Amino acid sequence: DDDVLRLLEAVWVALTSAASPALTRATVAPGQVGHQIRWTSLWFRPGGPWYFCPNCQQWSAFNVLGVCPSFRCTGRLEPSDPAARLADHHYRRTFSLPEQAPIPLAAREHTAQLGPQLATVYQLAFQDGHHADAGQINVLSSSTTFELGVDLGDLEAVFLRNVPPSPANYQQRAGRAGRGVGSAAFAVTFAMPRSHDEHYFANPPQMIDGVVRPPRADLRNETIYLRHLNAVLLAEFVRDWAAARGQSLTAIGELIPDSPAAAPLEQFLADLPAALARNSAAIEVLVPGGAAAVSLPALVSQVTAAFREACRHYAEEVEMYARAIEENGRAREEAERAGEFDRARRLSNFGYFLRQRLEDFRGEDWVTYLSDRSVLPSYAFPIYNVPLVTSDKDLKLDRDLRLALSEYVPGAAVVAKGRLWRSVGIRRPWQRPLEEKWYARCPACGHVMRHLSQDEVFPTGTCPVCQDDGMNPARRKYRYVVPSFGFTTDLTEPGEELAFDRPQRIPASRVMFVPQQRQDDPVRNYVGDGTHRVEVRSTERAEFFVFNSGEEPDGMGFRLCRNCGRSVEEVTSGRGKSKKKEIKAHCTPYGSPCQGKSAERVHMGHEFISSAARLVFAGTDHPYTDQSFWQSLMYAILGGMADALCIDPADINGVIRPISSGAAVAQEVVIFDDVPGGAGHALRLEGRDELVRVIEAAHARVANCPNGCGESTSCYACLRSYRNQFCHDTLARGPVAEYLG
Repeated sequence: DDDVLRLLEAVWVALTSAASPALTRATVAPGQVGHQIRWTSLWFRPGGPWYFCPNCQQWSAFNVLGVCPSFRCTGRLEPSDPAARLADHHYRRTFSLPEQAPIPLAAREHTAQLGPQLATVYQLAFQDGHHADAGQINVLSSSTTFELGVDLGDLEAVFLRNVPPSPANYQQRAGRAGRGVGSAAFAVTFAMPRSHDEHYFANPPQMIDGVVRPPRADLRNETIYLRHLNAVLLAEFVRDWAAARGQSLTAIGELIPDSPAAAPLEQFLADLPAALARNSAAIEVLVPGGAAAVSLPALVSQVTAAFREACRHYAEEVEMYARAIEENGRAREEAERAGEFDRARRLSNFGYFLRQRLEDFRGEDWVTYLSDRSVLPSYAFPIYNVPLVTSDKDLKLDRDLRLALSEYVPGAAVVAKGRLWRSVGIRRPWQRPLEEKWYARCPACGHVMRHLSQDEVFPTGTCPVCQDDGMNPARRKYRYVVPSFGFTTDLTEPGEELAFDRPQRIPASRVMFVPQQRQDDPVRNYVGDGTHRVEVRSTERAEFFVFNSGEEPDGMGFRLCRNCGRSVEEVTSGRGKSKKKEIKAHCTPYGSPCQGKSAERVHMGHEFISSAARLVFAGTDHPYTDQSFWQSLMYAILGGMADALCIDPADINGVIRPISSGAAVAQEVVIFDDVPGGAGHALRLEGRDELVRVIEAAHARVANCPNGCGESTSCYACLRSYRNQFCHDTLARGPVAEYLG
């Protein structure tokens, strides 16, 4: 044993301490140092004899006394010919026969999160097999960006990682393949273990050959026609500017320079009344009812307000970068004075990054900028986009605020360009507070109130719907901010390495109908008698609300630095009466030490406006607490609207909310257009014929389910959909069929 130990030690010393050691020290795990083989010490010998162990199937190019080199194997090595023994071995044939040579596999993601230039490079590399900037790309992992407009003629295979929401989505995605002449398409769909995927896995024709409803647009949508009118007016101004000065306006920094007084956009706004008069023909076409239906001063005011808001947002963005550059310069000078030259060098590099980002922001084309700010028409038609800012200039992480409240809030993470980007806080404009409001939810009936003033939220202390006093259980009032400037990652970090864990999302609440003031809209339509009756109240500008209370169990929200908006930790210092809470020392997302000393706990919220119809049903014999019945009734009405009025199910949605009905509490079913600004679908319930057709179609769905599911449950042919998976287990068609009948 001693001889063996001395021999092994001598071998180890020879491998690690020679003049040119075969093993070098390396970090083999976080915080753990080991050894690895130098690649220059690896030699591969072609030809020569091979030996095989029949016991463990191990091959070896060396034979020492016939001992098998596999750990604890007692077999003996035998001379063997690999060509004979492995003649039918798949991998040997693949690597040795030229006609079966393996194809290298390189995959990249293609999403709307990539900057347009990089996305184009990836697409060309995938299409041609190689690109000078991106190299080889054989697999493109795509979001829904490939649903529309992308045509790769020789694409043969599509893999869907889950079952799409609807047949229209499936046809668009699977239809990317097989578009070339004489090519066949191969589409594979992986069904996730959830009710939506499992249903279509068992009934694939409903997805593959399902009904695709024609799109429908309501031109009365103010959001639509105002954006197009803005585009007509600004396009005329930019053409005239270029013709008069021989200089084109292409960047937002040229349209809105840092000195507002000289901004071309100021001249555009000053000329608005005359521009609207010149474009009366466009107004006649774009505005419902034509020029006679609107007043010129009102249009001037609306157009001005949209551009002024975009200008204000642009100025705040520039100011945020300017302040960050200033703070970075101070921190660099302090590091140089302290002799911390490595830190000074890093700060200098980061200062260059900030200046470059500011120039890139100023140089962004104004069409893209104003489209993202809901001033001009855009492909995605967002009503309010906010960014998640990263240190990668090729990324453009934008989301509608409704989605951002789940995906971009502090603590959440998203994957983009092969890295994991974790949100660390909200973006605060310089010396200007974000919009703040208060809300509370009745713990007894779920009624929600919100207001600018804390005192106006449940002002009397009792719930106006169920009269609960809010004492047991306690009803809390929460302050929420509207993160209108978006969110940020740590801009000094290049993102995290990807792991196999799913990126974290922090779910926001479902949509709630919460008007700022109590709305007593008149009854616009009704069907039924005094016992069984439905009344319809409608409004074109209904207010809806979504909030996120954070991931902590206490539901107190996000702990943010009051100064820089970063998510921070609190520590307790002192003892006895001098005991107090302080936030940990931290850096701003821009990398400079933050001077903030206190944190605030806030929720995050977002409000949006859409057209809505409020339905009150009488004679159901179901209390407002019977969530199963009321949700089933709501989804039956939504399905009936899709069937009877030929509406895309994705364009309408609904919520239920408690209301006061005399001395009792009732449920109100609120149907709303899930389209920015409203599409007019919900308002069609004002028509008696339409309302009757919808109720009849809803009854047909639940009374005569084509799949014949049980009355105490539901399926995709009657009530279930991709969007209501959260309550599939509680939806029941029987009670709704009985009532609607």
